[in-house]
Amino acid sequence: MNIAVADDEKLILCEMVYIVNEAIPDSKIDAFGDSEKLLESAKKKNYDIAFLDIQMPKITGVELAKKLKEINPKINIIFVTSYSEYTNEAIRLHASGYLKKPVTVEEIKNELDNLLYPVADNQKQIYVQTFGNFCVFVDGKPVHFQRDREAELLAYLVDRRGAAISRKEIASILFEEGDFSRSQQIYLSLIAHDLLEDLEKSGAEGIFVKRAGMYYVDTSKFSCDSYDFLSGNANGKKSFSGEYLEQYSWAEYLKDKFYS
Repeated sequence: MNIAVADDEKLILCEMVYIVNEAIPDSKIDAFGDSEKLLESAKKKNYDIAFLDIQMPKITGVELAKKLKEINPKINIIFVTSYSEYTNEAIRLHASGYLKKPVTVEEIKNELDNLLYPVADNQKQIYVQTFGNFCVFVDGKPVHFQRDREAELLAYLVDRRGAAISRKEIASILFEEGDFSRSQQIYLSLIAHDLLEDLEKSGAEGIFVKRAGMYYVDTSKFSCDSYDFLSGNANGKKSFSGEYLEQYSWAEYLKDKFYS
């Protein structure tokens, strides 16, 4: 679910993003302190819901809602404001909801149950298997990787559970050589490029992230047997039989965490 939140007061904007994320943890939230920036983004990205402060500079929340509906007639507009005199405007615009500040998680959940345009749940179910051999499944189907190194790169990052890892460290694991040569740098870039491409093709985009020379996985976008184990989940405990990322030699010494 793609959600936009707009408020020109930075503190309130941060609070709204936090509350919306608490109410809809699997959503993708974009925050805007400027109406024009939201409009530009809406031309490129299909937002399911927009939480709009009415008292915005340059373009008011009401005018912003009109323009957003011109771009996407089925966007759910939910006004968030300290004022009640705009209720009639919200009704005329066929807004999905109208909330008074301060907003609570329960109020947002209630609005989700009564959206003017219900949002279809098209989210893919991504599952990462680390016990035994490494494998990634999207809606039950295994992801095919063009290169074995792609899977190994992803497996190492999954083991690191969201920590940002430098390209040099990753190269030392994949290539088992001390120097981070120019040829290794180029090859690693190709591996990362193909990994992004293969994940996108399979519907698992977003789980692998490249940023400022660092790679990591977004652990909020997939479930994983070893994560379940470490969190104390009963099913995770049952699925471990002593094997972990068996096809990778570097994983041999990482099993201790499942015995402690």
